[in-house]
Amino acid sequence: MLKINSGVIILGMFKYFLKFFLTYILLFSFYPLNFVLAEDNLSFSTTTKINSEELIEINKKPSVTIGKFLLEKYIYSPGEEISGSLIVGNDLNYNLPDLTYKISLIDNSQKDQEKIVYDTKIYKSFLLKALEKKEIKFNYLLPNNVTGKDLSVQIQFFTSTGLSLSNSNKKIQIEGGLLF
Repeated sequence: MLKINSGVIILGMFKYFLKFFLTYILLFSFYPLNFVLAEDNLSFSTTTKINSEELIEINKKPSVTIGKFLLEKYIYSPGEEISGSLIVGNDLNYNLPDLTYKISLIDNSQKDQEKIVYDTKIYKSFLLKALEKKEIKFNYLLPNNVTGKDLSVQIQFFTSTGLSLSNSNKKIQIEGGLLF
């Protein structure tokens, strides 16, 4: 009479499924994935191919553009108010009902490190219609305790969910007071 050990059968089945699974992974890991661009969504397909350079170029195109970013002057004093303006444009074919922007004071002196953000002011949301360009005038109060020669005012546009759409920097100097 033949005795069958259930542990041996289970171990044999496990080895079989493991070989099958590893073979499946090896075969399909080299299968090329192709992309189809469909109205701001990337989906997988086997019919249309976009090479990696084209995909990078698609992702670089901003949906919100910033133009004519102007400040009234270049050199400021600590605590002084900056007045400026810019043109913001919506390159999309649909409205952006909750576009928000923030202005930050940034230290650019640390070239190989993350930038230091001294101060940020967030402004109220507004509607930017499809393909619309709008002039924005703003005031920004500089902190009293910051001076430096390698600073910039950064404006960044984002949605109410926090999705960053575009940003631009303008270099300034803050003279007087203590240097940090």
